Amino acid sequence: ILIPFYYLGNYLNKNKVENLARLEMVLSDENMEKAQDVVYKKTSINLFNAWDLFFKKFNDICEKRISVTNKKHKFLILNMEFPKFIESLSPFVILILGASLVYKGLFTLGTLLMFLQYSKMIYTPITSIANLIANANSRLSSFERIREFLNYKNKEENYLKLFKEQEDFLKIKNVSILNE
Repeated sequence: ILIPFYYLGNYLNKNKVENLARLEMVLSDENMEKAQDVVYKKTSINLFNAWDLFFKKFNDICEKRISVTNKKHKFLILNMEFPKFIESLSPFVILILGASLVYKGLFTLGTLLMFLQYSKMIYTPITSIANLIANANSRLSSFERIREFLNYKNKEENYLKLFKEQEDFLKIKNVSILNE
């Protein structure tokens, strides 16, 4: 009777968890791009005076990513805890139904204990499988990213074509370099 609830718990929110995991990855990439803009593209020559600029670019994406991560974890916890709840609930349901059948004389205590053991034998592996499926659903976007990375082929075979000399050089005058 309770096994369909496993299906509902795991597959009802499957797409939501997958979509949130993908969005989380996209926002992580944007986070990294904003940090690289400041550090590598030298948005500011004096980085110590540019923290306000850095945080302005960085905090919006960080807050969105944290919000998406929290939503994803809420759905993931729901998907993982719901089967555990059903696993804990099943012996009580069996005890209530079995106690009424023992009281009516249709069951013996031994039969009731046997059904309790059977429920534990059924629900424990199903709960483990449901948890594995919930974890796998939340990791699908990571698996796709790894697959894309492993199958990536650079279209440009001649790498020297990628680097060309610049005609206009950057000239810097009256510069002092400070260090410790």
